[in-house]
Amino acid sequence: MSLISLIFELGVLFACYGFIWFFINLALRLLSIGTETPSWISYIIQTLRYLFLVNLVLLFIVDQKEINLAKLIPALLILVFYFIGKFQQKSEKSMRIKIFGRTDNFHPKTEIISISIALLVFVGLIFYPDFARNNIAMWFHDTIVNLRKMTLLGFFFDLFGFFFLLQVFFKMINSLNAIIMGKPLFKINSKVKVEKNDFDDFEEIE
Repeated sequence: MSLISLIFELGVLFACYGFIWFFINLALRLLSIGTETPSWISYIIQTLRYLFLVNLVLLFIVDQKEINLAKLIPALLILVFYFIGKFQQKSEKSMRIKIFGRTDNFHPKTEIISISIALLVFVGLIFYPDFARNNIAMWFHDTIVNLRKMTLLGFFFDLFGFFFLLQVFFKMINSLNAIIMGKPLFKINSKVKVEKNDFDDFEEIE
C-alpha cells in the first residue's frame, strides 16, 4: 500500500469512527439529561474514545496477525498529527468560547495526559497485537466495514478521506516551506464552532 493510499484509508477510518462515536456520545447525553457531567467523567470517556481509536489503527496495520512495518511508522506519525490537530481545535474553541464570556471543560494538561495514554497504549499494542483483537475493537472494526459498504455513507466517508489526504499534503508542504524559507506557504485555520460538535472539523486553506 502506498503512502497516499494509507493516508486516505486512515482518513476514512477516522471519519467512520467519529460517525459511530457521535451516536454513542448522543446516547450518553440522553442518559444524563438534567444532570451536569463532571469534567473528569468527560475526560475518561474521551480517553476511552482515543484508546479504541488507536486500537483500530493498530488492527488496520496488522496483516496476517503480524505488524506491517511499512505501515507502522506512517500510521504512528498520522496518529500524532491527528491528536495534535484535535488539541489545537479544542484550544482554539476554548478561546472562542471565553471571548463570549462562557466557560468550558478544556484542560490542556488533562488533554495531553489523555493523548499520551492513547499513544502509549498504541506502542504497547505493537508488541502485543493479540490484545488489539478484543470484542469491542472488533465490533468497531466490523461496523466500520459495514458502513463503508453503504452507497451514500460510503461516498461521504471516501470524500472525507480525500480531504484528509489534502490536509496532510498541505501541512507537509507548509512544514517543508517553513524549514526552507522560514515561514509557512499556506495559512490553515480550523473552522471552530461554539456549539458542541462530535464530528472532526474540516480545515480551510486561505
